[in-house]
Amino acid sequence: MDKGDRKNILIISLYSLAFLLLRLFTSISSMTPDEAEQFIDSSSFQLGYIDQPPLYSWILKSFSYISGLNVPMMIVIYHLIAFLFLLSLYSLIKEIWHRDYSWIIFISYTFFFIYSYDFFRYTIHTTLLMLVTAVSLHCYLKIFKEGKFIEYSLLGFYFGLGFLSKYNFLFFCACLVLASLVTAKGRSVLFNWKTIISVLIFALIISPHLLWQLDNDFTSFRYALNRGEAASSNINYLLVIIDCFWNYILYAAIFFIFFLKDFKLKHFNEEPLFTTFRAAALFSILIPLVIIFSFEIANFSQRWLAPVNIFVPLALFSFIKFEDLNKKVFRYKIFWIIILVTNLVLLGIRTTTYLMPDLLGVSFISKPYKEIYSNINKDFAKENIELQDFKILSFREVGIYAGLKPHLADTELQVVRGVDKLHKLCQNTDKKCIIVWDQSREKEFNKFINKSQLDKKDLFSKSGKFLYSNELDDYQINFSELL
Repeated sequence: MDKGDRKNILIISLYSLAFLLLRLFTSISSMTPDEAEQFIDSSSFQLGYIDQPPLYSWILKSFSYISGLNVPMMIVIYHLIAFLFLLSLYSLIKEIWHRDYSWIIFISYTFFFIYSYDFFRYTIHTTLLMLVTAVSLHCYLKIFKEGKFIEYSLLGFYFGLGFLSKYNFLFFCACLVLASLVTAKGRSVLFNWKTIISVLIFALIISPHLLWQLDNDFTSFRYALNRGEAASSNINYLLVIIDCFWNYILYAAIFFIFFLKDFKLKHFNEEPLFTTFRAAALFSILIPLVIIFSFEIANFSQRWLAPVNIFVPLALFSFIKFEDLNKKVFRYKIFWIIILVTNLVLLGIRTTTYLMPDLLGVSFISKPYKEIYSNINKDFAKENIELQDFKILSFREVGIYAGLKPHLADTELQVVRGVDKLHKLCQNTDKKCIIVWDQSREKEFNKFINKSQLDKKDLFSKSGKFLYSNELDDYQINFSELL
C-alpha cells in the first residue's frame, strides 16, 4: 500500500467516523424505523422475518451475544458495514484502474444519493446489500481474470448472502449474468462447469429461507409486486420512469458536463470487461423498464436499483482514456470542489436533522420511541397486568410498535403473520398472549382473528403524535388479550 492509498483510506475512515460519532452522540435514545424493526427481529434467530431477508438480523443477533442487544451496538455495526462497503468499492475500482484515476471514479459515486445522502439515513438492509454487491463484483472480476475454482465457489456464496440481505439483489444477478452473454470471454465465464458449483452453493445458502417463505405463505415476488402497486389503475408511466431513473439522469448529466471532452466511444472497444460493465449498465435500465410495463408497476423506487447503480460509473468511465486526462484543467478543479461541497452539505444536513429533529420534523432520523412508550408500563398497570405473566405478539408489521422491545426487554415479543403461526405461538407457551395491532389495519386484523378461531379481549389503546415528524399521521395501537 503506497502513500496515496493510505491517504485515500484515511479519508474514507474519517468520513465514516464522522457519521458514526454524530449518530452516537446526538440520537442515542431514539431509533429509526429500521433500527426499531431490527431490535425485534434480532432478539431471536429465525429463518425469516417480516418483509425483509434475515442476514442483517442474524448479524446483529450474533453480536448481541457479546455486547447484548442495544441501540449503541446496532449503530456501530451498521456504520461498520457502511465503512466496509466504501472500502470494498474503492478496492474494486482500484483493481480496474490505476489508483490516481480510481479515486476520481470512487468519489463520483457521491452523486448517487443512495450511496451518500440516504446511505447514512435509514437504509439498513440496503447498506448490507451494497457491501455484498461490491464484494461479489470484485469476485466476478477475479473470475474474469483467473477463473479459479475457489472464486466460483465464493461467488455462489456471496450471491447467496446477497439474496439474504435484500431481495432486489436479484437485479444485480440478472444484469451481471445477461451482460456476461455479450462477450466471448463473458460466455466462457458463464458456460463453465464451475458455474454449477456457484449455483449449487447459492441454492444451498438460500434454501432454508425459501422453505421459511413457503411455510409462512410469504413470496418475495408477490411482496415486491404489492410494494410496486402492480396493476394499478391510471398509471402515469412517465412519472414512474422518472422516479425510477432520476439519479441515472443526474449522474449522467454531471459526468458529461465534466468528462465529455475525454469521452471516446472507441476507447477500449475490444476490452471484454469494459464491454461487460457497459452491457450491465444497459440491462440495469432495460430490466426495470420491462418490469414496469409488463406488470403495470405504479411505484418503482430508485432505491430498489441500488445494487445495479454500481455499474453506471464503471460503464461511463470505461470510455475515458485517463492517460490523456489533465487533472489541472479548470473543469476538473471545479469537479473536485463540487464533490467536496456536496459531501460537506450532506454532512451538514445530517448534523442539523440529528440536533434539531423536533424543529425540522424529520421522521427518519429520530423517531421518539422512548417518548411514545415511556408510560407503557403504567397503561398495563391500569389493567392489572403483570408483563412477566404474558407473551406479547405483534400483528403483521413492526412499524410503530417495534419500539416496544427496548422498554419490555424481559418480555417475550414476536411478530406474527399467518393464522397457523398464531396458533403455534399461543399453544407453545404456558403464558397468556397479548397481541399488539395497528388501528389502521383494523379490518385486516379482525379478519385474521376470525380465521384463527381465537377470541380476544380488548385491553386498551395508546395513541399520540410523532413528536419529531410533520410527515407521519397520529398513531394508534391497540392491545388485546387472546383467549
